[in-house]
Amino acid sequence: MKFGALTIAAVAALSVAFVFGSVSSGEAAKKAAPKKDPVATFLCPLDYAPVCGTLNKKKVTFGNMCQAKQAGAAGIRKGACKK
Repeated sequence: MKFGALTIAAVAALSVAFVFGSVSSGEAAKKAAPKKDPVATFLCPLDYAPVCGTLNKKKVTFGNMCQAKQAGAAGIRKGACKK
């Protein structure tokens, strides 16, 4: 496939405009970016080791500790929640 010099120059110009356009609004990007949680940056294992935690003022049973932390549960303890 052949690309002309004009096509390559146009793509390069658009790429540069996109990158610099994104950088110039850095303050807005910082405010809009979600806070990074180290636990939420990876997938949790699917092993079943139930834990109970509080989420939105309700007791919820999660499949394991990782899933409870990733959901943002508080007061996590081993074992399923008692009904």
